[in-house]
Amino acid sequence: MTSEDPDDKPPPIEWQDAPGESDDYFQNFITYDKLECKPTAEELNTEIPENDDRSEHKSTSEESVTKIPVSDDRLQYKSIPERLVTRIPENFPEKARNRRSYISFGSEGTTASVNAYGNIMQISRYLGYGRSGFFSADQRGTSKPFYVDSRKEELMELAKDPFTGFRLDLQQAFDGLLDYEQCKPSVKFIHDRWPWFSIQDAREHEDIPRPKGQEGHKSDKRMQEKDATHATTFSVQYFCHKGTIFQRHLLEFDKARFPNPDLSRLRFDAAVCTRNLDFVDNPDFNNDDEPPYRSGPNHRSLTVVHKMNRNTAADMGIDKKEYSKRSGPKAAALIITPFTEGRAQKVRQMGDADRSWYIELDKEAETAIMKLRKLDITLAYRLQLLEEDQKWENSTVPGRRMTSVGKAMSLESSLFRRIVFSRNEHLDFVIRRNLEYILSVCSVPILESPVLGHTNEVVDSLAVALTCGDISGHRVSTRASVSAFMFLHSMLKYLTPDAQSLRPYLVNPTKCACGDQQNACDECKGVKPYLDHVCERIKATLRGHVKWICIRTRGNEGGFSPHYWPTGEYITNLTWLPSASLVDTPLQLLKIFWFEPRSLPPSQKRELQDKIRPWVSRLDKTNNRGSYAFSIDPDHSSEKFKFADHVLICLAIRCVECLDLGSEMSSTPEENLGHAEDPKAFHIFNTYSFKEVRRNVLKRFTAQGPITKQRMLATRRTPRESRFLLHSKDTILFHIMDLRLDGGGGQEFLKSTQFFQKEGKLPQQRKKDKGSREADGTWKYIDDRWKATVDAQAYHDEYQNLDWEKPLWYALTFILACERRRINKSSIDEILRFTASVLLGGSSMSGLFAGLLDEDQEPIPFEDERDQDNFWHAVFETPYILWTYGRDYFDAQWAREKEHQSSSDGTGDPTGVKQGLLVSNIGETAVQFKDTGRVGQIITKSEPFVNFSTFIDQKGLVEVSDDWLQAGPVALDFGFRPDFSTLMHLSCDE
Repeated sequence: MTSEDPDDKPPPIEWQDAPGESDDYFQNFITYDKLECKPTAEELNTEIPENDDRSEHKSTSEESVTKIPVSDDRLQYKSIPERLVTRIPENFPEKARNRRSYISFGSEGTTASVNAYGNIMQISRYLGYGRSGFFSADQRGTSKPFYVDSRKEELMELAKDPFTGFRLDLQQAFDGLLDYEQCKPSVKFIHDRWPWFSIQDAREHEDIPRPKGQEGHKSDKRMQEKDATHATTFSVQYFCHKGTIFQRHLLEFDKARFPNPDLSRLRFDAAVCTRNLDFVDNPDFNNDDEPPYRSGPNHRSLTVVHKMNRNTAADMGIDKKEYSKRSGPKAAALIITPFTEGRAQKVRQMGDADRSWYIELDKEAETAIMKLRKLDITLAYRLQLLEEDQKWENSTVPGRRMTSVGKAMSLESSLFRRIVFSRNEHLDFVIRRNLEYILSVCSVPILESPVLGHTNEVVDSLAVALTCGDISGHRVSTRASVSAFMFLHSMLKYLTPDAQSLRPYLVNPTKCACGDQQNACDECKGVKPYLDHVCERIKATLRGHVKWICIRTRGNEGGFSPHYWPTGEYITNLTWLPSASLVDTPLQLLKIFWFEPRSLPPSQKRELQDKIRPWVSRLDKTNNRGSYAFSIDPDHSSEKFKFADHVLICLAIRCVECLDLGSEMSSTPEENLGHAEDPKAFHIFNTYSFKEVRRNVLKRFTAQGPITKQRMLATRRTPRESRFLLHSKDTILFHIMDLRLDGGGGQEFLKSTQFFQKEGKLPQQRKKDKGSREADGTWKYIDDRWKATVDAQAYHDEYQNLDWEKPLWYALTFILACERRRINKSSIDEILRFTASVLLGGSSMSGLFAGLLDEDQEPIPFEDERDQDNFWHAVFETPYILWTYGRDYFDAQWAREKEHQSSSDGTGDPTGVKQGLLVSNIGETAVQFKDTGRVGQIITKSEPFVNFSTFIDQKGLVEVSDDWLQAGPVALDFGFRPDFSTLMHLSCDE
């Protein structure tokens, strides 16, 4: 490609001239309404300490503290009410609390990652353009998305660096403001989702010169300490609204310490590199070229532009014809607009360096800051696409966006009520944070057209992709999305009240006065609107993701693919990605089955059956000799057969039955079939029934236990060995134990069933507040072979030391302990305490969990790009396991601690402690089984396969055949499949 090639030259962006500075329309455009914080009736009769937060104030001296009335003009800077704030709990492990990590937040496809000091590491936004649909604004010098490993390592380093990131740098204006090497950042969350950083200097108090006439004052020392603390504390608040990130900086400064701050030196970081989030290919668009910087209309914003030409657009998966349209996007840009005192402020460049951009405050703003000794500046960031003819309104963030975000936050505040997820503060914190992380950051509405400026599309009806979050580059991992989907579904079940009283959700249950009343009390009425609001957000996300699965995904040869972009396009280059497998389709169908398969709209069912048909065809081709055994990698003649994969295949077939898709697929016209489908194989859609496949799967994986000599279910089988050790990914086998496989669609003969149930026996539906399965009798109805396999984990060496790098091993052990199954000679309670401590200790101040652990059980990033699917799977699976299996344990643990406190101080049972103790007996006793004495008789991961014919179960006297593992005689492989297509048109009379 030569430099003269017209495809290599991006078109110029023609910037429309804005009206003059004094134009009324322009002034209205840059102005916003300041929402003053008005006191409540209760606050009008209250006084607050000067220069301090009322909610956090702790007197450091017995001397009287000067107070000012609430009506003082400082009120507009008053802290957000404590009821709206979520803090890291006091019992949070010290290592986790002090661990410097990132925090992500966002809304409707716009996300940001912030480091431990409140600086933005990257901004991402779904713009609906290109293969991935995502663009990001990175720090200059950050590796391109293509270099996955190095990029992740660099982002983790940025998370701990106070000197990098998009921010307002106050050090030049306020010389000596903070010693960043020693400052201690802390974070809180507004409405459970918006980060609020407070950064306080940890240096010893220094002597501060006092104004003349105040030297030698008797309280001079106390005032110096107070002023030093006050002058070196500031906060950064974050919000996201309508595609714009708002970064609000608040600083109260002491006149004695900073009598004349240089407000002309308010610098903001503009070292931006705009990228397309493509981690598979390496488009030229992502090169670190010097982007042109351009001040916006009347210098009220800074625009960092990254143009694209025809070739770079094609590299990103954009059709050249679409690019050639004059009205289409021709560049991506980050727009930065500073706001304070009701107006957008000007920006100017001092010097030639990228970072030399400063805010030029108008006179009114400077006067207000110096008078009140308070700085309140918001930087608004908007990542967007630019057209060839760029309107000036799209070159800045309008003032009305500041007004609308203020109103949106006020509305959120009026609705928000703190809901209790667990009485255990640590579990409660991580669950509420993971819920908001999935809803706000990972749930991405897929817009119908590219975004130019801000979008007005109604996102509630759009398809929703579930990604692994912005640090992953909004990667879509199928297993991680299954875990996130199940977690959201479990939250929906919990937050849907089954009684009039909402007492379990209240922070203080004693305020509930419902009793036997027919109507809810005032306290419960106050919580109900927020409960409904959260439930609707969850439902919209689940429905949107099912729509994404059915409508948006496009797979190779028509079926589901192993890897997708958020747009729904399948990833073709699998060089650094796991290859396709037979469980790609079952994992997607499991999410539909987990939600509400009966409510699937007809249009989605039609699209879904077009994706299932190729999978069933491929399944049939790998069903060698009708054994219903499917190898891990049929394309490479693998002889490994995994039990969990077969269970997922069974569940997928049950989903097809419940949706009544089998008969519809059988009647599909030949012209509608994909090229990979056999038009003569209509019959196969009715030969794969859940009942028949399940029966064969259980039969094929039944093998003799090496110690008990009884029937067990092997977790993996090959012609050479059988494995009975559960793998970390086998947690799915426990998740589906309570999954009711109800009949549906037009097939009324389908009965409710569960995969591991004994024949003809089905337990009563579990209530959500019940304890373990043994407590409510569910294990009584479980197949003896599965129970024997679970109990046999105690014989394996892997469970003796409990030392792994994969968190899901600890999670699996936690599940077994919650189910009261022995795994080694330690008590159930000891195992619960240890595994819970490791998993919770691996979380960070953001509430997110580790994907990998080092030898000290500290979180570490993945080292190989090919491991990141497993990494993100663990991040999303862990909170689901702790919540689903451990909530009763954690609540009972909390109740015991409270009971001990109550007995010590002589109080009663104010918060239902005794009731909490009755919730669960997890950890008190282990399930008794006959082979308890054999715990410690260690066996290897796999047992050599000795008998290829049959064995007799010593307990059940059942003959089990294993000849299916042997290669059949060549003479039996006729390669013939009967043609039933001519029978489709015959009637019974003929």
